[in-house]
Amino acid sequence: MELAVMLWFTLSLPAFGSDSGMIPHSVASVGTAIGILGLLQSATSPLFYELCAELTFPVPEGTSAGILALLWNLASFIIIFLSPVINKTCMNPIMAGCILAVLLMLLTVKEVYRRPRNATPSILSAGPMKGSECDAP
Repeated sequence: MELAVMLWFTLSLPAFGSDSGMIPHSVASVGTAIGILGLLQSATSPLFYELCAELTFPVPEGTSAGILALLWNLASFIIIFLSPVINKTCMNPIMAGCILAVLLMLLTVKEVYRRPRNATPSILSAGPMKGSECDAP
């Protein structure tokens, strides 16, 4: 769905040197597309963190989340760094292409649940910490 909304957004704005988008647009439709994209991208972030944690199971979740955040920030840095060099009308098609590339890579992932079924996070299995209100008589 995110790809469909990104395509709607991309095709409604001028691209590749044209003066108008391929589909008619208004300020309200572009604002709606931006709002829906924000909601969809924010909704998928926790799912990607969880998938990354499951795919790299023996590695702690914090490490896999840190690597994923590093990769997202690196990709954002590259796009921001290259934005003055890239023609403004090409930026939306590039972003739509990036989303499509990620979707295609995601389709090749085969998730295997490697955790034992009775595994609990280490902080829960350690019991209450010393000095916490749980220790109070």
